[in-house]
Amino acid sequence: MNMADMEDRDQRETRFLQWLRDHGAAFPKIQWPVTTPNGLRGATALEPIAANEIMLSIPRVLMISEETCWSDPELGPIYEENRDIFTRDDPVLALFLTRELSKGDASFYAPYLSILPEVINVQDWTDKERSELRDRSLEDAAQRRVAEVNSFYERVMHRLESKYPGVEVFNSYGRRPNFQLLLDYGFALVDNEMKDFSSIL
Repeated sequence: MNMADMEDRDQRETRFLQWLRDHGAAFPKIQWPVTTPNGLRGATALEPIAANEIMLSIPRVLMISEETCWSDPELGPIYEENRDIFTRDDPVLALFLTRELSKGDASFYAPYLSILPEVINVQDWTDKERSELRDRSLEDAAQRRVAEVNSFYERVMHRLESKYPGVEVFNSYGRRPNFQLLLDYGFALVDNEMKDFSSIL
């Protein structure tokens, strides 16, 4: 990362922290971001934090959740009218996030969205890149995921374009084993406590 990129990142992070504080977030004993000597980024405690002490408090208004999406005055009615294609949380959140990203700085969530890393998933890799994993089951899973996403995208877009002609349509890691992290997010953890399990049906 060059100096200009680092300065831009620092400005975006400062803006994000101010946005959090302006809307009631509290994290008095935590410093973020912190970069370790080996280049990893994270947070650090500024002073001891007692057992059961609240370290971080984020008001609901700052959270993007399914509830946020369904109660949105613009998208809520679209979700309601098309419940059969918005049965899972991921397409609901994807449509909401895409709409917010398209707003740019006009989005209430712009300070948060601007600090998100660019995610490159295994399914975005070329066939040659996936073959270098030397894991046929992961390659197959990535190909299935591509087909699933493409199929779902076509289904949603066909529905929305036909029902709303002329209206612009926008396109937690959690505890997961490395297989799932690599497939979904493009990275794996060295000491992941979640074990990979494979099952053959």
